[in-house]
Amino acid sequence: MKDWDTSGLTMPLAIARRWSNLNITTKFNAAFGGFFSLILLVSSTSYLFSSAIRRQTEAAIFTSTEIQQRVLEMDAALQTARVHERDFFLRYTETGFVDAQTEYAAAAVGNIADVIRLGQELEPLINSSHISHRLQQQNIDLKPFFYAADQYQETLLETIELVTQLAGEDSGLWYQLEQISDELRQQIEQTGDAALIGRYYEMIIFEKNYRITSGMQSMESALDIASDIQQRMDTQVYLDALNRERLQSQIQRYTALFSQIAQLNRSIQDKLQEFDRQANQVDPIFSNLIRVLNAEVKRAQNRVYRTSQWANTNLGIIVISGLLLASVIARVL
Repeated sequence: MKDWDTSGLTMPLAIARRWSNLNITTKFNAAFGGFFSLILLVSSTSYLFSSAIRRQTEAAIFTSTEIQQRVLEMDAALQTARVHERDFFLRYTETGFVDAQTEYAAAAVGNIADVIRLGQELEPLINSSHISHRLQQQNIDLKPFFYAADQYQETLLETIELVTQLAGEDSGLWYQLEQISDELRQQIEQTGDAALIGRYYEMIIFEKNYRITSGMQSMESALDIASDIQQRMDTQVYLDALNRERLQSQIQRYTALFSQIAQLNRSIQDKLQEFDRQANQVDPIFSNLIRVLNAEVKRAQNRVYRTSQWANTNLGIIVISGLLLASVIARVL
């Protein structure tokens, strides 16, 4: 008869023989000790793994939400700056330059400063977060934003400076024009020439219209009347040489200053258009950032949902494993 090699069965037989020699209490304690150890091992592993995923997911949501909040605050500050900028240039003629500068211009400068500050806080958040790689994949670069924001602020300050030169109280060109115009009125009224006085007041009407509307036609009409007044004075025999020279000088100063005002006003309009162009350059950056960040927040929320599903599945597996193990223990006992 062929001999069978039973060396491989030595260990299992020894374990089975030793298990058979144990009393029921020891068997019971060993079986349920193993059962609870297995449950504890699986539960601990599941808890640690789910906790790690939850911390990563919570960090993703927090970072994405914080970046999203910064971007929305920047966008709101930029839009508010636009409103204040427009209010300043539209209302300084009505409310007075000082009040408009205090209420609107200073507010616009403060809004732009907030945009730049928030942008500086946003950059390290994006660079240090786990979503920076995704932002790079989306070709999002904040350098154009910083450049546009700096140019935006510089243009705003330059425009406010131009308006200060134009409408500053006790120093602006409009103030100087009013002084020259008032002196011219006194000298023309002294002539007693009703036609000349009438032409003067027609000129003043066009001057006021231009100040309100900045219409080139009003400016050209005012300058044409000033030229006509100058020609009329050359033909007035009742004017002596001194008075004629004084009136001619006043008219020339008025015409030169009005032309300077018109040129400065055109520079302001050019700055306003540049201001709008720079703002429009920033808008796509904001739109793209908001779109990507919304996707990031949604992705993080999905991770939370998947982690919760995984934890529930793991718990079900533990319960089923426990029931199976309990049935095995019951059969062994």
